[in-house]
Amino acid sequence: MKDVIVITGASSGFGALAARALARAGHTVYASMRETTGRNARPVAEAQKYAAERAVDLRTIELDVASEASADAAIEEIVTVHGRLDVVIHNAGHMVFGPAEAFTPEQFAELYDVNVLSAQRVNRAALPQLRRQGKGLLIWVSSSSSAGGTPPYLAPYFAAKAARRVAIGTAGGVAGMVPAHARANVVPEVSEVGRRSDPQNLLARPCRGVGVDLTPERFLTRAESNNARRVSQWGTLGL
Repeated sequence: MKDVIVITGASSGFGALAARALARAGHTVYASMRETTGRNARPVAEAQKYAAERAVDLRTIELDVASEASADAAIEEIVTVHGRLDVVIHNAGHMVFGPAEAFTPEQFAELYDVNVLSAQRVNRAALPQLRRQGKGLLIWVSSSSSAGGTPPYLAPYFAAKAARRVAIGTAGGVAGMVPAHARANVVPEVSEVGRRSDPQNLLARPCRGVGVDLTPERFLTRAESNNARRVSQWGTLGL
């Protein structure tokens, strides 16, 4: 049976790529984003066009990860339509670039909110439904930086990504999220807590370390290439 999937931060980048790949694999995919009738009206139209041209079940939905009310409303709408929710992909994030000392504490906190607390809001909305079902899959899109070897000028972003990974990887964090049969697998680029233990699962393969000799430009190019290749494989995983 194909899954009902919601992806946060899917207006562009990895989120949009993942949504399209999973829809092509036959899943019902909700590409969530904020301001669907405002600044993201164009990505909404592009997703609708993509779905129509390829006859896939790709939908968009309003979900601002900075708002608990928005997260609650989006998850409720999906469950109301389908009676279930199978997969939640935490992709939403925000990157900043510059010397760490240039950022105010408030800016650090804002970045932490988008990259860490956003998943908590969505989980609090989705997990009650997953418990009622007795099954479900949570996927966190993290960063290879959490494995070490970070380039300069990205400290606030990488600190937030590391916090997300640690929060997921702690036994207490995992045990409190999903039914008792759930499994945790935390890797640098993608972390998942779910119901399957397929040894061929491409998302469970750790990525290579990132050398400290990389310039920011070289690092970002490599990261984009590695993650785009990984995302292109999601549609073949049979989630």
